[in-house]
Order: sequence, then structure tokens, then C-alpha cells
Amino acid sequence: MSNIKMMHNKHFDDATLSTVGVNELMPIANVQTYDGSEAFRTDTLTNVVIRIKSLKGNFVSGLALWRHNLSTTATVQWRGYTSVDWTGSPVIDTGLMNAVEMKSFADFVLGVDDLGATVFEDKNPRRRSTEIWHDAKAVVTQEIIINDPDNTFGYIDIERIFNGLASSPRWNFSEGAKIKRIPVKKGGIDTADGGFHTIKHETYRVIDIQLNWLHQTDWPMLDSFYDVVGNHEDFYISMYPNASPKKRNAHAFAAKFLDDFTTTIRNANFNGTPMKLREV
Repeated sequence: MSNIKMMHNKHFDDATLSTVGVNELMPIANVQTYDGSEAFRTDTLTNVVIRIKSLKGNFVSGLALWRHNLSTTATVQWRGYTSVDWTGSPVIDTGLMNAVEMKSFADFVLGVDDLGATVFEDKNPRRRSTEIWHDAKAVVTQEIIINDPDNTFGYIDIERIFNGLASSPRWNFSEGAKIKRIPVKKGGIDTADGGFHTIKHETYRVIDIQLNWLHQTDWPMLDSFYDVVGNHEDFYISMYPNASPKKRNAHAFAAKFLDDFTTTIRNANFNGTPMKLREV
């Protein structure tokens, strides 16, 4: 199982984005900004091509479409090129991939899940996500191709895209990691008959983990990562990137650091670093 991956958007947010043959109801540039109230929206449902051109070549190894409304039959393809004009043989080409993953046999709960259940079966269909990992490659241009002709909304929404080089320590987080789901609004009302009335709200996740054995060669990577994002910038985290679809999805989200970056020097070779993050 692969270790935890974290991916910031330093280069992606500075890149030039464009679309090909797409009617933009809301601009593609919205996916470069952390703002839960805006998104890229198009009523073009087939051959939606999103193009990314970096200011200069850089390494990438991950792509995440965060909070989209793609249907269970939608496909996504990610390509990366060393050319400046999306020509030549791609160094990254994932081929067609399902945008919304089905539950694996190991995740399927007989008598509870419907046949063909996805990892988002019980979630708001506007709050789905897709993550793709690849061997690190140097690219100048990239493109994302989406096809979703069965989308019942009649349009495609993507709130945020994360794209870059994932950071991953050689030793994973330690045992005892915690993940909590918290409703955006808490509380309820006592009723006259002694009951307690509550309203269902969306939840967000908070994780509390310890990187107790952060090797000296990994610590500069994490220190630089925090220099980029601090407590302000959002980034993408996947705690179990190679796990079954349900487990992977339950532990992956856009996040921000809640605590300051703190390091305990254990010895000449290892440091310890706690991390507390919340979903955004």
C-alpha cells in the first residue's frame, strides 16, 4: 500500500487554462481558486477538453477533480506533453478512466448496497471527486478530456482541480491516526414531549496524524510543502492512495492545515511531525 500523498497547487494555480470546443457557463479559471461558491460549469457534455499550459516545465504525478457532479458513466482521460502546443507523443496518458469509481467486491455490503453501487452512493451527487496518480513526469502542457453524456443535471460542474507533484514520505504516518466527521452546524432543539429535533447537515472531515519517523531526506520536502501552503492555501491529501476505492475515497480530500508546522528532532536521522488538517 502506498504511503500518504499530499499535493499542492503552486504551479497549477499559476498555469494558463483554456478549453476546446466548450461552452463555458462559468469560467475554467474558477478551478484555480479556492472558493466553495464558484466552479467551472459547461453544458457541453461530450469531448470536454481542459488544457493546462505551465509557465515553465515542471514535474507532475497527480490529478484530482474535487467536488464535481460527474455521473456514474462519465469518463476522464489525462494526458501530459513535453511540447508547448500539446503535440507529439504524450509522456502521460491514462486512457479512459471511470470518473466515479464503483465499490470493489471487498467494499460491497450485501443487503445494504445496491448492485453497481459507487463509493459516493449516499453522498450529494454534486460533491464527488476523482483522483489519479502516475509516475512523476516532466511536462509543459497537459489536457483533461471528460465525457459525460448521461449527466442528468444537463451540465458539468468542477469546483477545484489539483495537479502537481505529490509529496510522500518514505515512512508512513504512525498508528493511532484519527479522522472525525463534523457537521457544519451542530445542535438541536428539545421538544415538548422530551424528544430532540435535529436537522441533517453536510459534514467535513478532520484528521490528526503523526509522522513520527520522518527521515532527514523527507523533512526538507515537508518543510518546503508547508512553506508553500502555510495555514492559508488548500491542497489535496490522500491517506491511502492505493487502497480499495471506498477506503481511498473516505480518506482523501482537499484540506488546509489547522496547526503550525512543528518538528521534534528524534535523532540525527529522524524527526517527528504532527499534522492536523480539515477538509475544505
